[in-house]
Amino acid sequence: MEFAGLQQNKRKEADLRRELALLPGIVAVDASAVTGRVLIRYDERLLSEPELRRRLAELERAFAEQAAAAPGEQAAGPSAMAAEPEAGPRAMAGRPAGGP
Repeated sequence: MEFAGLQQNKRKEADLRRELALLPGIVAVDASAVTGRVLIRYDERLLSEPELRRRLAELERAFAEQAAAAPGEQAAGPSAMAAEPEAGPRAMAGRPAGGP
């Protein structure tokens, strides 16, 4: 999925990886300041998709607030996403906003 403010922002890349790694059920996080995208692998037995979406929305707000408080820094956060099944853990990928 794409994260607003992540592209060309190594600090937000590190912050996003660290914050997501704290969530129970997260198996792996691959964030890229080069592409502005993040891939999240998670175990749906420990973390439901709706809960992951809620937590990502919280991170988006927090990163936006940080950027507003520190002019010149970009905010990172999720824009939209969908879950794609994987053996065991799940992977999150981009989806147009407002989709099911």
